[in-house]
Amino acid sequence: RKSLEMVARDFLATTQTADEKQIRKDHHIKAFKNPSEMVVALTLAATKKATLSWDRLIVLGIMSGLYISIGGAVALTVGGGIQPVMSTVINGTLVAAETQIKVPILSKLVLAMVFPIALMLILFMGGELYTGNVMVMTLGILTQKVTILDLIKSLGVAFVSNYIGCVLGALACWGMGLFTADPYASFIQEVMIPKVSNNFGVNLLRGIPCNMLVCTAICIANTAEDVVGKVVGVWWPIFTFALAGFEHSIANMFFATLAALHGASWNYGTWFWQNLIAVLIGNTIGGGLFVAVVMWRCFYVTGKPPVVVQSEEKITPSGATYTKSPAITRFVYGFFEFLLLEITHADHVEKIALCR
Repeated sequence: RKSLEMVARDFLATTQTADEKQIRKDHHIKAFKNPSEMVVALTLAATKKATLSWDRLIVLGIMSGLYISIGGAVALTVGGGIQPVMSTVINGTLVAAETQIKVPILSKLVLAMVFPIALMLILFMGGELYTGNVMVMTLGILTQKVTILDLIKSLGVAFVSNYIGCVLGALACWGMGLFTADPYASFIQEVMIPKVSNNFGVNLLRGIPCNMLVCTAICIANTAEDVVGKVVGVWWPIFTFALAGFEHSIANMFFATLAALHGASWNYGTWFWQNLIAVLIGNTIGGGLFVAVVMWRCFYVTGKPPVVVQSEEKITPSGATYTKSPAITRFVYGFFEFLLLEITHADHVEKIALCR
């Protein structure tokens, strides 16, 4: 049976025009933003990033690199630690290491399950991550809220400071001896094999869908209005790209530096050009073109955000105007709400009397 509050909301819904339903009403409670509102929120984020001072950009960028390192360290711990457990015993018989059955998907699965903590830490702590800034600042350029110099400053400082943070994180893991023994030491090298063996074009292509998913996670986090919604929204896209084997340039900074510190057989300079630069270009294309441009073209209507004017006249995304809901509508809704509160209060008093 519907409550009076639900009846009141249904009544209001029947009295609103199609244009009115496109804008959030004063009395409308929403747990998330629609795509147009989300694009506006990201555009505002671009203007805030453009006003950050150099020192704040550098510190937040280094912290983002450290957060990526934390997520990467946890992922390597669970991904490397699960390998010897899977096939040690078969039918009650201990199997020799060289004849153990390999189940590579299990290590990738658990690695992908925990790596999203890196982006969660960055988003909740307000970090500056290159791959996310690509989308946000590109939206700012497209909506003419920031300048090209703002974009170059944000991306350039984020890239360098993220690199510093990842190197510091790798040095910390190496200094603490977290991955010096097998199976962790060998698992780090195993993770890096496809990153250094693939050619420039393959790494570039793997970088495009990676940042599409990372930026999608950021969009969902901005869409959600509660912490739980943000956490769930971030987890799935990051889990997807990590499991699929796509390439994230900032995460690779940590993995490559850590592998080099543990005696990698490949050349660090070769990795820098063949993997990092290629993946960086792919990440930039994925976040800037396939997310920012698409979101701007589809949801930033005619170059103007949906505006909610707190007056008698409101503007719809299409540019049309209309007057606020008539006074009788607001009166009926207020009356229903008051009546619902009174009934709830009376029922509560009656229950107390019965208990006595």
